[in-house]
Amino acid sequence: MFFQIFTVAVIIMGAVITGCRSQQPTTQPRSSSPFGVTSKPPCTVFDDEINFAATGFANGPRSQLGVLQRTALANAQDMIRAKMEHAYEGFIDTYMGSVGANQGTDVETETRGVGRQTIMQVVGNTSHSCLEFSNVDEKGNVDCFIAITIPKAKISQAIADNLSKSQKEEIRNRAADMRKEADEYFKNLRNE
Repeated sequence: MFFQIFTVAVIIMGAVITGCRSQQPTTQPRSSSPFGVTSKPPCTVFDDEINFAATGFANGPRSQLGVLQRTALANAQDMIRAKMEHAYEGFIDTYMGSVGANQGTDVETETRGVGRQTIMQVVGNTSHSCLEFSNVDEKGNVDCFIAITIPKAKISQAIADNLSKSQKEEIRNRAADMRKEADEYFKNLRNE
């Protein structure tokens, strides 16, 4: 009798221990990085003293490579446009302060508007400097990567040219000086 009770107790105890072990959470080794495993995507470009730069991304079916390429290009253009507009707004704030223009004047308003239009035109006419596609994944999708760069001097020149065409005499008189200051401002700007 004692042997039977002892055997049943050992079996129950073994079942409890096995059950407890199976419910213990499994722990993954912790990474020292708060971002987990990261990697640098293909076609990665960064702004430097000479160029504004951006990398665009798109993901979709391999049968739509042309659409993916256009989407990645639009993505890169949106990023570079945002950088350029931010840099231009900072430049205009600095420039208008240095020439003593009051906030909200016609000259400042027109200068900002001409700059935004010019940025849209320049960015809209970009082409890529790098194009790569990933391998096809298990769902039949690919990643598309496109890099674009735009010389900072090109945007400075285009804005100065468009300001020179403006009807405002004060803007025309300052366009050349503004271009020189914009070249220097953009050269020293580093958005990465």
